Amino acid sequence: MWSWDNGLASQHPVAYRDELASVVRFLLARGVEGVVFQQFPRPGPDAQVTVNEPDYLARVISLIDGWNSIAASLASVFPGRVVYVPIGDSILLHGRFSDWLPPEGRPNAPPSQWERVRMTDNVHFCPAGAARYAAALYVDLRSFLALPNPSATWWEGAWRSNYVAYEYPTPAVCPNDHP
Repeated sequence: MWSWDNGLASQHPVAYRDELASVVRFLLARGVEGVVFQQFPRPGPDAQVTVNEPDYLARVISLIDGWNSIAASLASVFPGRVVYVPIGDSILLHGRFSDWLPPEGRPNAPPSQWERVRMTDNVHFCPAGAARYAAALYVDLRSFLALPNPSATWWEGAWRSNYVAYEYPTPAVCPNDHP
């Protein structure tokens, strides 16, 4: 996922697409069989700054949508070698940002049973969000790759409570603070 540079992609979309295509060509020429780009999900309001400009979220969403569009376009440039998987909605609620989602398979569960899927920065995933995003990726990849079935309880593994990677940018940003 490269959307961290979506500002550059927005300012110079043609040059950025050419550069991204160059990287893909480089990888494919060296034996990589294929490249998968994942849709970057829309964030919520920036919780890390004290003053947001009124159009901040709209600008960020526009940048992310632009990057997603460029990444998706590479599938037609490298047919059969590049895939774009539109899985960003897997952690949205009815197409909109939410830090909390009902448990999988239980859309009518009361809010007290919902799971935090986004960190308090409204961008990064909490374990429940990572599990949903990974499950969506698995389903899409399995449509064209012969992948084995995952463990029936992989989403309940120790990684949910021992998740060093999820301590970025600060520890304890996935509090159990049900709405």
